[in-house]
Order: sequence, then structure tokens, then C-alpha cells
Amino acid sequence: MLNFGMQLDKFTDFGLRILMTLAAHAPVRMPTSAIAQIFDLSEHHLAKVASELARGGFVVSERGRNGGLVLARPAPDINVGSVVRYLQKDRTRSVVFWKRYIVPHITRLRIARTAGRSTRSVLCNT
Repeated sequence: MLNFGMQLDKFTDFGLRILMTLAAHAPVRMPTSAIAQIFDLSEHHLAKVASELARGGFVVSERGRNGGLVLARPAPDINVGSVVRYLQKDRTRSVVFWKRYIVPHITRLRIARTAGRSTRSVLCNT
């Protein structure tokens, strides 16, 4: 049986980790390198996620020696659902495509394969 419960990809997981860390350390500006070190993650990948969070208006990013990330608004005002929807916006389409087109096709193949086996067993055993 296929399960289509909500599963977060790494990109979204890392985004939520960044936001939780910034909320816990607010109002201190934190560099992505410090957050990467806390979770033992790739700083390069975390920077991509942080950039997307900044583009979405969830964090404010400042470059330079005293740069880093801070929440764009107070933590209670950030809705986890909106963050997940924003970070998975392109990936949601693939899930819908999978559920609407691929799963029925796989089901038809399984039925056809089962029917073929049943037919062969009937023909071979008579």
C-alpha cells in the first residue's frame, strides 16, 4: 500500500531548522556557518536554503563581517504551514502529478500482471 502522508524533503527540513534556531537565539544575528555547525550540515546547502527563506520574507539576511540571519518578524507570527508550502512550492506539483497519473498507472500494471499470472496458472494447470 502506498502512503502519501506529508513528508518533508531535506530542503524544507533545513529551512525549519534555520527558523527554529533563529527563534531560539533572537534577536542575535546568526551566520549560516554557525547554524550549519549546530546541526552538522553543509554550510553551502544551508546557504541556499537561507537564501530562499530570505526571498520568501521569513528571514533577513545581511552580508559582510557582522552579517548573518535574523527572523524577518517575531517567531509567533511565522506560520509553519506557510513556510512548508513556500519551500515545497515546486515539489508539491510533482506529488500531485505522482498521485494523479503515476499511481493509477502502477495500479493498472499490477492488475494486468496479476491477471496475466492468473491466466498462465489456469492455462498451465489444465
